[in-house]
Amino acid sequence: MENPQTVYRAHFSAITEKDIKEAFRHLRLPNKLEALSVTARQELDLVIGCSFTRYQTRFFHVCFEFINFTFSNHNNFTSTTGQVR
Repeated sequence: MENPQTVYRAHFSAITEKDIKEAFRHLRLPNKLEALSVTARQELDLVIGCSFTRYQTRFFHVCFEFINFTFSNHNNFTSTTGQVR
């Protein structure tokens, strides 16, 4: 490592001792495109997760209508950027 103020990234795919140690032996500079793709995946996970949860809630509410469910109705959600969708 040349400059002590330079930021490096450990890149690994699995959370295993072997992979993490290997990643720390081969640190590399951050890649902006990789960072943006991670952000996109997080946004997609949030949107798909919210949609799937809403679907399941409605599905099971009908399947188990004999149980008295009380749900909060949230039509909008807030993303990690603070924007309401």
